[in-house]
Amino acid sequence: MAVKAAKVSVYAWEGTDRKGSKVTGELSGQNPALIKAQLRKQGINPGKVRKKSASLLSFGKRIKPQDIALFTRQMATMVKAGVPLLQSFDIIGEGFENPAMRKLVDEVKQEVAAGNSFATALRKKPQYFDELYCNLVDAGEQSGALDTLLERVATYKEKSEALKAKIKKAMTYPTAVVLVAAVVTGILLVKVVPQFQSVFSGFGAELPGFTLMIISLSEFMQQWWWAILLALVAAFFGTRHALKTSQALRDRRDAWLLKLPLVGTLMYKSAVARFARTLSTTFAAGVPLVEALDSVAGATGNVVFKRAVLRVRQDVSTGMQLNFSMRSTGVFPNMAVQMTAIGEESGALDDMLDKVAGFYEAEVDNMVDNLTSLMEPFIMVVLGSSSVDWWWPCTCRSSSSAQRSDMPIDELFTVYPLAFVVTALLLGLVVGSFLNVVVWRLPKMLERDWRQQAHDVLGLPTVTPVPTYNLMLPHSACPHCGHRIRPWENIPLLSYLCLRGRCSACATPISKRYPLTELGCGLLSAFIAWHLGFGWPAGLLILLTWGLLAMSLIDCEHQLLPDVLVLPLLWLGLIVNSFGVFVALPDALWGAVAGYLALWSVFWLFKLLTGKDGIGHGDFKLLALLGAWGGWQILPLTILLSSLVGAILGVVMLRLRAQESSTPIPFGPFLAIAGWIALLWGGQITDFYWQSVGLK
Repeated sequence: MAVKAAKVSVYAWEGTDRKGSKVTGELSGQNPALIKAQLRKQGINPGKVRKKSASLLSFGKRIKPQDIALFTRQMATMVKAGVPLLQSFDIIGEGFENPAMRKLVDEVKQEVAAGNSFATALRKKPQYFDELYCNLVDAGEQSGALDTLLERVATYKEKSEALKAKIKKAMTYPTAVVLVAAVVTGILLVKVVPQFQSVFSGFGAELPGFTLMIISLSEFMQQWWWAILLALVAAFFGTRHALKTSQALRDRRDAWLLKLPLVGTLMYKSAVARFARTLSTTFAAGVPLVEALDSVAGATGNVVFKRAVLRVRQDVSTGMQLNFSMRSTGVFPNMAVQMTAIGEESGALDDMLDKVAGFYEAEVDNMVDNLTSLMEPFIMVVLGSSSVDWWWPCTCRSSSSAQRSDMPIDELFTVYPLAFVVTALLLGLVVGSFLNVVVWRLPKMLERDWRQQAHDVLGLPTVTPVPTYNLMLPHSACPHCGHRIRPWENIPLLSYLCLRGRCSACATPISKRYPLTELGCGLLSAFIAWHLGFGWPAGLLILLTWGLLAMSLIDCEHQLLPDVLVLPLLWLGLIVNSFGVFVALPDALWGAVAGYLALWSVFWLFKLLTGKDGIGHGDFKLLALLGAWGGWQILPLTILLSSLVGAILGVVMLRLRAQESSTPIPFGPFLAIAGWIALLWGGQITDFYWQSVGLK
C-alpha cells in the first residue's frame, strides 16, 4: 500500500553565507528541518525558516495557459539536458511565483514518484492538460523520444497562446475605448449637462436637434441611472450564464462571429491557423491521422470548424484523402486545401501544414494591426461629430440680440474652474508622456554631441555617418525587442493598463516610471490649476513644474542637470518677473545671483576642506533658476528643506544598503521639490515659523 507523500510547502528563510553576508530566499520542502539541511549543503548557515502564507493578493490566483506553456518549455529543456524527471519538477516548481502553479507541479511530481507515467499524471489534471497534450506526451514516453515530443508540444502551446494574444489585442483597444467613452458619457450626462442647461436656455437661439436629444437623455439618465446600471449588469451576467449553460447558444454565437465584417475574417483565419498548427504537431509526433483529427476538432475554437473537422475525420476513416474531404466541407480556404494536397503527395504533410499555420498566423498579425488602425479614425470621426453638435450652441447668436453670445475661453475657465482643472489634468498626462521621451533621449543626445565635439577637437578621421537621433526620430520602440510603439500603445496611462504593463510584442515588463511620470505630471498640473485658479501664474507655474519634473528624473538616473533645460527656464523666470507675475524684477535678479553663489560657495568650501567635489555645477544653476522665479526670499527655505530631506533620505538609503557610501546622491530632485513647495507656500511656512518662535 502506497504511503501518502507529505505535503510540500514554500518556506521563506534567512541566513548567512560563507562570507558572513546576510542572504534570504525561498525554498519548497516538507518541513523546516529539511529546508535547513538543503541550505547547509549549499554552504549557508540557516537562521529563521518560516512557512510562507498566501497573501491576499496571491489568494485564488489562477493558473493561466501561459504558465502551462512555460512549464512545457522548461520541461522540454530539462529532459533534453538529461535531467531526471523528479529533479526537473523540483527545479521548475521553485521557479514559479504563482502558488497554484507550484502546487500543480508538485502534485504531478508526487504522481510520478508514486510510479505513474508522466502522461498518466497529466491526465489526472484535465483542466490544465487537454487530451492532445497528454496523448503527445504518452507517445513520447512510449517511443523513447520524450524530449523531442515535449519540444513540439512546447512550440505548439507557445504559438497557440501567441495567436490567442493577437486576437485579444485586436479586441482590447476598441473595447477599452468604448468602455471609457461610456463611463465618461454617463458622468457628463448626469453631472455636467445639467449645469449647461441654464447656459443654453439663455442663448435665445434654436438648439440643434442632437443637442436637444442630449438634454432629454440627460434628464432620463438623472432619473433612471440606477435602473440602467442594474439592467446592464443583469444583461452581462445573464448572457455570460446563458453561454456557459447552453451549447446551442454558443454554437449560434460562433457561427455569427464568422459572419461579422473584419472581425469575422480575423476569427476565420485564426481558426484555420489553429487547425493547421494542431494537425501538424500531432501528425509529426506519429499520431495516426484519424486520432489526430479527434484532437484537432476541439482545438479550432469555433463550432463551425469543429463540425467540419469531425466530418473530415469520418471521411478519412473510410479511405478518402484529407484534401478531398477538406474541400467538400466548404469551410477551409483553397490555399490550405492545395498545400494539404501537396503535402499528401510528397509525404511531407506535417511540413506543409506547418507552413499553412505560419502563413495564417502572419495574416492574423497583419489584420490585428490594420483593424486597430481602422478603429482610430472611426472613433475620432464619431467623437468629433458628436462634439460639434454638442458645443455648437455655445457659439450660437442670440435671436434677440445682434451681439454674439460666445463665452471666451478665459471666461469659461473662470466661471467653471473644474473645466480648467480637468484641462490641466489631461494636458499634464499628455505632457508626461512626452517627458518620458525627454528623460530617455536627452541624455543620449547630449552624450552623442559631446562625443562628436571630442571627435572634432582631436581631429579623428570621419567615421560612418551617425543616424538621426532627437526627440522626434527615430520612432519610439521597445528597448528589448525593437517593436515600434504604435499610437494606440502610447495613450497616457490607458495604454499601460490595457497592455497590463508589458510590451505587446515580447511581453517584457514596462518600467513603472512611465505611467508614474504621466500620472504625476497630470496630478501636479491639476493641483496647481485648482490651487491658483485660471490665470498667468497658474499656467507659468505648470510649465515650470514640467521642467522641474524632467530635470529631477534625469538627475536621478544620470546625475545630470542639462543646461538645455535649466538655462531657458532661468531666463524665462527673469522675463516673467519683469512683469511682476511672482515677485519684483530686482528680487528675481538677486534671487538668481544669490542662488548660484550660495551653492558655489558651499562647493568651494567643501573642496578646500576635503579635496572632493561635493555638489555638481548643475545644482548651482538650478537654485539660481528657483531664485529667478521666486525671488531671493524663497532661497533660505529652499536650501533648508532640500538639505533636510536629502540628509534624511541619504541616511535611510545607507542604512538599508540601497546606496553605496561612495556613490553620490543626486541633490537636484531635492532642490526641485523644495523650490516648488517654497513657490506655492513659502510665505505661509515662513509666517508659521516666526509665529511659532514668538517673533511675529
